Amino acid sequence: TLDECLVIVPKAVFNMLQFDEKVCNDWHLYAVDYSLCTKRLGFDVCLIPMFVYHLSQGHSMSKKYFLTLEKVMEKHRKHYKQICTTMGDWSTFYPLCIQRPRIWQFAKAGLEILFKIKK
Repeated sequence: TLDECLVIVPKAVFNMLQFDEKVCNDWHLYAVDYSLCTKRLGFDVCLIPMFVYHLSQGHSMSKKYFLTLEKVMEKHRKHYKQICTTMGDWSTFYPLCIQRPRIWQFAKAGLEILFKIKK
């Protein structure tokens, strides 16, 4: 998954492709969208796997997040079956409205890991 904690883009690549401000017009998912676009252009996209503690009450799961996610899914639907984000993996074939309940399963699993809750 990808979050917008740190995004490194070579200048030559960024000169060819900037962030899509029409699709990602606020804080959410711009690195996800950018990575999918650069991959489609044939560039390598590298992620550094690491755990990050994000002090948040989940406000990033706002209505704006889902509006942006819908636009990202629409943009990349023809090229990707699934879009992975820090808030879940999203099928591009199913409407987002029926996938949203999965968020709570994802959040619960994260809390169980964070607080080492035994089942």
